[in-house]
Amino acid sequence: MNINEFMREAHENAVNHGFWETPPSIPEALCLIHSEISEALEEYRSGNPLFYLKQEKPEGLAVELADAVIRIFDLCAYLEIDLEAV
Repeated sequence: MNINEFMREAHENAVNHGFWETPPSIPEALCLIHSEISEALEEYRSGNPLFYLKQEKPEGLAVELADAVIRIFDLCAYLEIDLEAV
């Protein structure tokens, strides 16, 4: 799978879960990406493991970084950015 295929899957998943019923503004989407990075920083500062389960929910620095990548891929797909070409 290439980056653009991952992007399409991330965006399709977000659409299927209703995240694009009312598309966010670009600043709002960027803030959501930033919030995932901030959550990653808090996981690091707290000294938590890279990955752990809290009440069966995945948590940790690795999870927050994955969330940020997913949000970036989702936004890039929405904006029809060809990351492979870029």
